[in-house]
Amino acid sequence: RAMIANKCRTLLLPAIAWGALTAVPALILQWTGVLPPNTFELYGGGVLVWLDAVLGIDKGPINTPLYFLYDLFLCFAALPIFHAVLKRAALLGGLVLVVVLLIDPLDGTYLRLDIVLGFYAGGLIALRGLDPFRLDRYRLPCLAVFVAACALLAGYGTLLPPGQLETGLRPGINALRLIGPLAMWAVVSYLARAPLYARLAAFGKHAFFVYCFHSPPLRLLARAWFAIDAQFPPAAYLGYFLLAAPLTIALS
Repeated sequence: RAMIANKCRTLLLPAIAWGALTAVPALILQWTGVLPPNTFELYGGGVLVWLDAVLGIDKGPINTPLYFLYDLFLCFAALPIFHAVLKRAALLGGLVLVVVLLIDPLDGTYLRLDIVLGFYAGGLIALRGLDPFRLDRYRLPCLAVFVAACALLAGYGTLLPPGQLETGLRPGINALRLIGPLAMWAVVSYLARAPLYARLAAFGKHAFFVYCFHSPPLRLLARAWFAIDAQFPPAAYLGYFLLAAPLTIALS
């Protein structure tokens, strides 16, 4: 009970607050005609539309990354179930999650299976006393496999008709979600040995704020770019792509 209360304070309430803080400017932009309704028609919308925009009940929250906080909260709420499975059939439970993730029969708003699997893996590491830093010696193979898998998937995507991209690439994307954490661990392992790491780590205290806030500036930058992209050669998009992330962090 104390843990759930703590997660309400550290996960659920921030997600609701940031969702509302995103929805209010979106309402003003819709009211002034600057922003089309798109997914959420907040101007003139009822209570259910606003609840959906903030909580992501049906379409996902208007501040898209906040689904991660909701998923984490639900994982912690289901912790007794995870604990029981990890104690009695840890490997079988993990295998079931991997198979379900690859098949992906569930496509709901909440509980993305890759997040559930990551939460489950964290519980397994904690209960078994495993040392994740032993992966450091395999960081180069992990990163190479991930980059090669991304390249293969991108190449396969060029062979698919436009109407079949989403369904055709979904199994491959789910597989990348499965091995993605290993690639990220490899990247961080390299960064931890770089002189720049200490300076980057000093900004770690701002990470939660940047995570909650980064989506609206990124979307505004994208809208600004696509409003003027016809005036630039296609190669200029690479400049926008490379600058969007640091500009978003700066605005955050």
